[in-house]
Amino acid sequence: MRLRTCASAAVLVAAVAVTTAGCGGASGSHESLRAGGGAPPAPKSAGGAGKVVVPVSPDLKLAVSPTSGAPGTVVHLTATGCVDANGMNHAVSFNAADRSAGHNPHAVRAVEATLAGTTLTASYTVTNADRGAAHGIFYVQCGSSLASAPFTVTR
Repeated sequence: MRLRTCASAAVLVAAVAVTTAGCGGASGSHESLRAGGGAPPAPKSAGGAGKVVVPVSPDLKLAVSPTSGAPGTVVHLTATGCVDANGMNHAVSFNAADRSAGHNPHAVRAVEATLAGTTLTASYTVTNADRGAAHGIFYVQCGSSLASAPFTVTR
């Protein structure tokens, strides 16, 4: 279980890096994900030549309610402890991949989120396409920090 979660996190981090760099947060993530990604612009250096400063959110926590549901269920997500001073270094997603999907980039769905202070809020409606993912995972990334919460898709 831990290895699968780590592998899923690695896939998410790669997907988030493509969708959020230079996009202005989650609203840009949707467009980048739909457009198939592409090379993001190089991040601007904040720490001198060749250095990029990425914020860390050591107290990042993700709460999901409910934790299971059938297609049509609206899932509410609240992430606390998100350090993102400029509002451009966060993303929320649902990974609907089951084991047979492997690293299918189409199984990762960007979720639009709102950042207020250090709290991200979002909602996601479970779709019919999610039914194959008996054990999906919601992810939130703030800067270089990642948190996850499981979600069971019922039929």
